[in-house]
Amino acid sequence: MRPLYKSYSLVACFLCSIAVGSAQQPQSVNTLTVVPKLVHFAGSFHSFGESPAGPVGATFAIYSEQEGGAPLWTEDQNVELDANGNYTVLLGATKNAGVPPELFAAGEARWLQVKFYVPSEVDLPRVLLVSVPYAMKASDADTLGGKPASAFALAAAADHGPVTESATGSGEAVQPAFGDRRPGLTGYGTANYIPIWKSTNTIGNSNLFQAGGNVGIGTQAPGSILEVDGNNGQGIISGYNAATSGYGNGVYGQSASPNGSGVAGLNYSTSGGNGVYGQSNSPSGHGMFGSNPSTSGYGNGVYGQSASPNGSGVAGLNYSTSGGNGVYGQTVSPEGNGVNGVNNAASGGNGVQGISNATLGGAGVWGQSTSPTGSGVAGINSSTSGYGNGVYGQSNSPAGYGVYGANNAGVAVAGTNQTCSSAGCTLVVGTAGQFSTAVGGTILSGIGGSYGNQVFYVDASGNGYFAGNLNVTGKVTKGSGSFKIDHPLDPANKYLSHSFVESPDMKDVYDGVARLDTKGEAWVDLPDYFEALNGEFRYQLTAIGAPAPRLYVAREVSQNRFKIAGGRPGGRVSWQVTGIRHDAYANAHRIPVTEDKPAAEQGSYLHPDVYGQSGGTQNLVRTNPSPGRNDSGEETSRSR
Repeated sequence: MRPLYKSYSLVACFLCSIAVGSAQQPQSVNTLTVVPKLVHFAGSFHSFGESPAGPVGATFAIYSEQEGGAPLWTEDQNVELDANGNYTVLLGATKNAGVPPELFAAGEARWLQVKFYVPSEVDLPRVLLVSVPYAMKASDADTLGGKPASAFALAAAADHGPVTESATGSGEAVQPAFGDRRPGLTGYGTANYIPIWKSTNTIGNSNLFQAGGNVGIGTQAPGSILEVDGNNGQGIISGYNAATSGYGNGVYGQSASPNGSGVAGLNYSTSGGNGVYGQSNSPSGHGMFGSNPSTSGYGNGVYGQSASPNGSGVAGLNYSTSGGNGVYGQTVSPEGNGVNGVNNAASGGNGVQGISNATLGGAGVWGQSTSPTGSGVAGINSSTSGYGNGVYGQSNSPAGYGVYGANNAGVAVAGTNQTCSSAGCTLVVGTAGQFSTAVGGTILSGIGGSYGNQVFYVDASGNGYFAGNLNVTGKVTKGSGSFKIDHPLDPANKYLSHSFVESPDMKDVYDGVARLDTKGEAWVDLPDYFEALNGEFRYQLTAIGAPAPRLYVAREVSQNRFKIAGGRPGGRVSWQVTGIRHDAYANAHRIPVTEDKPAAEQGSYLHPDVYGQSGGTQNLVRTNPSPGRNDSGEETSRSR
């Protein structure tokens, strides 16, 4: 159990020494005053209202956050508590290097947390470390007059020689100060362009120059803050990450502009080359990574454009044998794209192209979306003519798929055609998708369940199979029908089939057995929806056990019931009532018994084989302003 502590207090003080050279005691400029890298810390601790006797183990940790995060520095010490629970320690006393000054070089807040072991762990809240007022001036030690040392470059000057006694008053010659011996600057610069780096082992003029506050690589006249001029075939910038682990990127770009790009590359070559090229050997890295944190606008994580018929808007290569992506794009904008590729060529080329040469697994293009209304991969073809595709997939693998869709919760592949309108549309074969095969077999199949069972299929002969329920909200037209079940007397070895009962009308059948009262009469109650659903009633009565020649329907259906009379008191009667549907849907979709085939379908057959005709089953789907009605708007149907 974690001990309770009554109270605590923490006080931190930084001790800083300032060395001052005396004018009466000349010393070498190399003499240094060592400042101890220790931090004096005082605090108090009480456990269960009492102070533990003797030394107590404690861990001191410095953080950059008030809560959470990983410690920047830790140290374990044994702390002596006095009778009141007070103690003082020197942080860094147990370490050879003391407290690293780099912890405070960034000028950021630092928090100290103390953990006692009495004997269980007690974590005290973190406290903010504050500085001694005059020690704050030490933060200016990294600058010269507020400017970085790199801002100063001294011109060449003659050696002034040793400083004489007239300068020191001591009568002794001493080593001159650094500022009195100025080194000469040499190199490849001019009066206005000073080279600050030079390499003779690179190709071409790969120098680093500074001019007017701008920096140029490979150019002596940079016109922007950073300008790079390269001639190594990679455009201006080439990114390479040779790490074999981690999340490094070949090129990383970030933009907060709604209309900007994380990385933008342009290649005006009419053959070959890439706008942006990135490569990563890290299994978890990216050849190219772009991020756009804008929540509005049309910004892109990565945007690539190519006018070459054989080029690519964005091309990414990842040679890792496990993990990683050739191109990875990410955006948090609801109107943006993780990766957006545009190809303006009049012929050939792709907006985005993905190729996978893996011999096992892998995908040419892989997309993922966590949006409930988004898409892992979305393809749009805005052309109103030709044979373009929104998404096109091709595979030469005998066990692969041209297009493969997997969804762990919903639809794996869905297709829609949005060219239809209320004024009519052209229905073509496969409005949402076309499936065909030239060698027979299965055209479309569905696999479901954890064991991969086949739940439906359609074969090349038009035969279909569904393992579950089939729900049809419209009309079902068929050549014949039956039920097929395992035979009740031999379910393991036989099937039992019965044909459907057919009628030229949309007829419903109701039946039952009634028991007559002492008067030889009985009322039969029908469902409460009977008269709302049906009309044009027909009756059938049959006496059970003995003849009943006077048996008749005494009252026809009214208020969803009818009356039987004329039977034997106490006798039983089997009854049947039929009705013709007259509900709203039936009235709107009445099935005509006989109709002429449309002119375009005359001479063709639904089942040509049974009439001795060749050519297989004819496809009678034709252009029609509205399915189920002819050109004049009259209801139509095909007799099967």
